[in-house]
Amino acid sequence: MTALRNLSATVWLIAANVLVFIVLLAGGISPSAVGVPSDVRLLLTHPWTPLTYMFVHFSFWHLLINMLWLWMFGRLLTDIFSNRALTLLYLTGGLSGALFYIAATLFLPVSSALCGASAAVVAVMTAAGLRLPDMPVRLFFFAPVKLKWIVLAGILLLFLGAGGAGFFAHLGGVCGGLSFVLIPARKRSVKPRKAPKPSRRRLKEINRKMTARRNEMKRLDDLLDRVRISGFDSLSRAEKAELKRISECLNKGSEK
Repeated sequence: MTALRNLSATVWLIAANVLVFIVLLAGGISPSAVGVPSDVRLLLTHPWTPLTYMFVHFSFWHLLINMLWLWMFGRLLTDIFSNRALTLLYLTGGLSGALFYIAATLFLPVSSALCGASAAVVAVMTAAGLRLPDMPVRLFFFAPVKLKWIVLAGILLLFLGAGGAGFFAHLGGVCGGLSFVLIPARKRSVKPRKAPKPSRRRLKEINRKMTARRNEMKRLDDLLDRVRISGFDSLSRAEKAELKRISECLNKGSEK
């Protein structure tokens, strides 16, 4: 159980995509059934599709390519983003891609539903390129290349491979990644916690102790003045005991 808790959000997201692919394949369910419909009117009866589409894929290769991209760039952000933030980044990119796709269907002829994690993955890629632009990455046997150039090349490849409304879905993913990194999250306003007011009884007790301490200080000053003027032997036995008691009490109070 502890090992599962320590898994990164990237692993959990990949596992979710693989699990959904297996479930749909085993159940004979078409990915289009849970993808964003090309007809905006169908969103009224399928309002969950802008969320579910980013976890479904048309084929094994479609799934494999997206998950490889997600693994490559998601693990780079593990040390920068918390699991919650990385998951939110994925969802932000996916939802932004769905929004751009829906807008594109209003003026472009589209016949197929939107499916796949591409927009969400593009958001993760964009965030990695923004947060770690100069990080050297070695690809196979080539010399190390700065991450920002790899991200740029990867996004261009995805754009070239997408046509029509799919292009706008990828554009939405880029915008989602940009907004997630560049727009700072609103900080929660934490009001300073006020110390509880002491009760009236407590105030009386504090006042009594302070008055007693002032009286003892005054009495100590009087005794010390007599010692300074007439010597220690001028004090009676009771006054010597009182001087010792007050001195010990004040010393204990200062040590607390």
